Amino acid sequence: MELDPVRAPLIKKVFRMATKVRTSLRKVLAELTEKGLVSRTGSPISISGLFKILTNPFYMGMVCYNGELHQGTHEPLVTPAVFTHVQERLKGRRKNPR
Repeated sequence: MELDPVRAPLIKKVFRMATKVRTSLRKVLAELTEKGLVSRTGSPISISGLFKILTNPFYMGMVCYNGELHQGTHEPLVTPAVFTHVQERLKGRRKNPR
């Protein structure tokens, strides 16, 4: 599997920005949309689409098969440490149900 030369650097930047303490997902999305991040179909990415990107283990080199994670053969875009850090930040953003 080859990396998309346009989208791969933008996905890396999504993760870098998501690790910053005071960066909102809306700000990340707005900045990267301005830089040209769109879906594979060319349409803008929504907040839920951005969330799916940030929670997809594919970007750290893993694939899900039969409900289990396995090491993929593709080049990871982020390290497991960065991916885990982003997951912790996202979990901290979720509101507690009443």
